[in-house]
Amino acid sequence: MVMLRDLDSAAFLARYDCDRFTATVLRNRFRYITAHMANQVRTHAFSPVIRDASDLCTMISGPVELGFPMVSVSETMPLFYGSIPDAVKLVIDEYGIDQLVPGDVIIVNDYYRVGTHLNDVCLIRPVFMDGAIVAAVTVRAHFLDMGGIVMGGFEATKRNIWEDGLRIPPMLICHASEPVKATLSLLYANTRLPQLCVPDLITEMKALEMAEANLIETIERYGHAAYTGAVRYACDASAEAMAEGLRTIPDGVYEGEGHIDGDGFTGSPEYAIRVKITKIGDRAEVDLHGTSGPSPSAVNGAWPDIKTGIAYALKSVLDPHTPVTSGTLRNVDIVVPPNIICNANPPAACQLYFILVYAMIHAVYDALNLVLGARAIGIGYITGTPNAIGRRPDGIDGLIGGAGPSIIGAWGATRHGDADSSQQSVLGNLIGAGVELYERESPVLWVSSDYVPDSGGAGEHRGGAAILYDIMYRVPAEHRMQLLFHARRPAAGGGVMGGKPGPTTTAWLFDGDMTEGGTRLPEWPMTLHDPLYRNAIPYGGMVNPATHEIDPEGELVVFSSAKSLQAGAVARVLNAGGGGWGSPWKRDPALVLRDVRDAYVSVEGARRDYGVVLTGNPDRPELLAIDQAKTAACRKSNRVA
Repeated sequence: MVMLRDLDSAAFLARYDCDRFTATVLRNRFRYITAHMANQVRTHAFSPVIRDASDLCTMISGPVELGFPMVSVSETMPLFYGSIPDAVKLVIDEYGIDQLVPGDVIIVNDYYRVGTHLNDVCLIRPVFMDGAIVAAVTVRAHFLDMGGIVMGGFEATKRNIWEDGLRIPPMLICHASEPVKATLSLLYANTRLPQLCVPDLITEMKALEMAEANLIETIERYGHAAYTGAVRYACDASAEAMAEGLRTIPDGVYEGEGHIDGDGFTGSPEYAIRVKITKIGDRAEVDLHGTSGPSPSAVNGAWPDIKTGIAYALKSVLDPHTPVTSGTLRNVDIVVPPNIICNANPPAACQLYFILVYAMIHAVYDALNLVLGARAIGIGYITGTPNAIGRRPDGIDGLIGGAGPSIIGAWGATRHGDADSSQQSVLGNLIGAGVELYERESPVLWVSSDYVPDSGGAGEHRGGAAILYDIMYRVPAEHRMQLLFHARRPAAGGGVMGGKPGPTTTAWLFDGDMTEGGTRLPEWPMTLHDPLYRNAIPYGGMVNPATHEIDPEGELVVFSSAKSLQAGAVARVLNAGGGGWGSPWKRDPALVLRDVRDAYVSVEGARRDYGVVLTGNPDRPELLAIDQAKTAACRKSNRVA
């Protein structure tokens, strides 16, 4: 088999109708256009989730004769990468390619057509040259609200798509470069925050117009043949890189599982995504037979997002450097049985699809980590989101507070070093938008946000630390928990190569009354072990039924109904820690000392988890030192053969 890098100039020109230099220039030009499109949306967006958290992606799809392959996607939201490539062809085919004219923009958000959830709205603009469609440019961005029974949509116990929100089939939002008033009116009538969502749509349509102009200029400069050849080259390069990665795995059959704690209802069973990966040569088949059936809640996913989980998991361990295109999964066949939790049939609600994507990634890691050896990756997490419904400053009764650290999570460690702690999403590429944003937008007070000692999975390379944060609500509200992820138990294989998993997720509510005339101040503990937890309302996770403290052997709490509390209530969330890589006994004692000084590890944890004995006063961490003799003795006596 001749690799792309081994093609001589004549062979490359014959295959792609352009020389290698031109193909490379165009490939980079595609990436520039998508990045420029994303930056324009982000810069001019009205919604903080787009402007500050970059919850969007932009994409270029190649010519119609090639089936609209995705040739470039912005480096913003990987959760969209598997579902968005198929969206353009499916949507344009359904709408009718012959019905489109220059300047048309199609809007769609139906997850059974384009994946993710109803908040993620796609705008697709076909690119015309000389009366024919030569490409398409797309923006997908998260809307703060799309109707439904809960503002913002993040509620696990929704039972069907009608409770989920406004479902938009392919329809025009712009015709011949003019906005379609009827479509905008539909959105005004069915979303709680049209003053943000509709201006965002206008911003996105302008970004699509700009991208179309840049793409047309590019095609005119280099010619249609070179453009088409560069599209094929970019996709072929991605396919070849994944094929090379697959060849590094021994042929065989590998099985793994990723689990989901429950569906949000009390007494819920645990759900599982199971994969069987059959790998031969440079090809693989991922079979999802054995995966649990759909849930009765919004903890479901639609078929397009299966590709996201598989693509992300395989790329992260086999091909972490090549850009994602429609060629990424060319050598991977995915076998999906009907009506499973990640391929639910209508009218199942799919709001929390991303939990299924994470579980799918965990399942692939569980299947491959043993055979990957040193390339194995410790598992990282996201956690749940505490939701409160109350009166916002704008007078709307709706969602208050913000996701903040809840949408991010600790990463798992790798052979390259320690993992990032809870500051960025493992898969969403989101950084917490900041305390000031949430306090400005909503009546909340961000009381604390701290890393938790001993919460990163122990290992030669330490997993990312969990975060413990407290949010005080300054107005009366109904409190709910969206759904905690990995509250029941850590993921299978959370730590790798002898590393340990991090702790599970737990949450509590503490009552108070700071309304006018109220006298009861909220009181909550400063540590994870305190008699004050007896006064807490367990919000989710494994807790002791008597003390309400964290207890891995206790009872699983599922907060499935709203709890009305006065102003001053505090939500406390401990998210999960990332898995470690390698035996903790092999970690350099100097790094353990540094971790203790930085409060990632306690003095007790250093001895218990790493066999490192320290001397000095923990209250003066700069004076702590390693007791070399006791450390050597401790490691010798406790080392696992």
